[in-house]
Formats: sequence, C-alpha cells, structure tokens
Amino acid sequence: QTAVLYEELLQDRLPDTTWQYYTMPNDMIYALETEKVAAYLIEEVGFYTQYANHPELVFLDEYAGVCPFSVVIGNNENQELYLQQMNEFIADSTTDGSLHSISEKWISRADETPLDFKSLTGENGTLNLAIYSGMGAPFCYVQDGQYVGYDIDIAARFCREYGYGLRIVDSDFSGMLANVTAGECDFGASCITVTEERKKSINFSLPDYQGGLLLIERSGCLLQRSSNAAVTVTDSSTMIVNGSAVICNTLTVSNYSRFESSYGCFVGLGIKPSATTEQTKY
Repeated sequence: QTAVLYEELLQDRLPDTTWQYYTMPNDMIYALETEKVAAYLIEEVGFYTQYANHPELVFLDEYAGVCPFSVVIGNNENQELYLQQMNEFIADSTTDGSLHSISEKWISRADETPLDFKSLTGENGTLNLAIYSGMGAPFCYVQDGQYVGYDIDIAARFCREYGYGLRIVDSDFSGMLANVTAGECDFGASCITVTEERKKSINFSLPDYQGGLLLIERSGCLLQRSSNAAVTVTDSSTMIVNGSAVICNTLTVSNYSRFESSYGCFVGLGIKPSATTEQTKY
C-alpha cells in the first residue's frame, strides 16, 4: 500500500533487513512460502483471516507496532462538513460504546449481516463511498453479492445518522485513494492507515480503529524479540536469544504455539469466538 512504512517500526530491531513491497496479502503469503522473504508485516485482524486457511503461519509473540485506521474525506466543496460530521459520529460512537459493538460484530466474524442500505433515507443527498473490496475480511469484502465488513458498516451507520444515501465505488487500493483525493468520492474507507505522507494530500477523520501489527513467518522458523534477559527455547536444539530480534531458519519448534491475544488463542484452537468474547485489543 502506498505510504505504509511499516518497516520503520522494526528498523532498530532489524537494522540490516532488506524490504520488499506487496499489494495483496496473498502475495505476501506466496513470497513467504517460496522463501522470497523470511517474514512479513500485517495487521492482526487481517492475519487471523489468513490463518484460517494457512495454519502453518506463525507470528512474533509481541506487537511490532500499532497503527490507527481512519476514514478519508473527499476533496470537494462539502469536505469540511463531511469531516465535521464524521468526527462527531466517531466520537459519539466511541463514547456510547457502539463503535466497540461494531468491532466485536465484524472482528470476531460472529455476525456478518450487513446493514440494509434500503433503510437509508437519503433526504440530505447520496454520498459516494470509495472502497477496495479486495482488502478482505473483516474490513471490506463481498459476501453473497453484497458489500460487507467493518468499514462498510461504519459508513452505512454514518449515512443513516445524518440522512444520507450511500453509493459504493469499488476499485483497487490506489484507485480508491485517487477517487477521494480527486473529490470524485465523498469519503473512503478500507482499512486505511494514517501516515504522515498521506496527511499531505488526504484529510483523515478521527481514528475509528487501532490495529496491532504482527510479524509473520513460516512454521519451522523462530522470531523472538528478547527482553534484557536471555531467552532459552529447547526442542531438537537449544537457542539462546539476547539483544535484537533473531530469525532462525534451522530451529524446529512444533509442540507449542504463542498467541498475543485471547482472540488469537481461540483461532488457534479452531474456535470462532462469539460477539461476547472478551477482546481487550479490539
């Protein structure tokens, strides 16, 4: 994705790393499987969707960083109004707990029922929403011929609150951002990370989600960010880790898994959490 400089989060720990850039999550998995890369960075919730189909993937048991995601507002004559309304909507939804409820609904995938767009009255006009449905679950995707996901739900609820209709404009990620910056779309949402570079040309709303970043590797490797004390891992061989992050392609660890969050533990067990499952990081 343009201007998503995740590598800055790991420069101190992996100073000699060479970085490659991929647009699609599946491309990163393929690069990992074909040993073009030793590991890749991805948002935590996106990884759990991948993990359901690729249980061989494992991850560092500590966040590589945390990124805010926001709605982007189109560069047109109504930009100031839409930005004000969106910030108001996100602030109110955070205060009354509805944003958390939306997160539980989509992040846990316990209920994937989309909001009926026919319920949007549209007395104040129709807004064009730029999306990239290829972003995938749980944020923005197509299911049973309908656009669904966390970002779609946020946009539809916003329109319902302020009396707008909603028209979706689907394209690739670069096209989505272009539609917003050109003012052809009134707002955009598809797991869009807030970065300083993007702020130069895009107006972001208040963050509507905070996402943890995971460092993903192949099973059969070990990524371990050590503390000040040495860390010893024993299987067929023993590894002492002290200092910066270490990548080992020779150590096989197959008798346990580490998970950062309770949601990850459920996924690792093959259990689909319900909307009431405690998820302190979501």
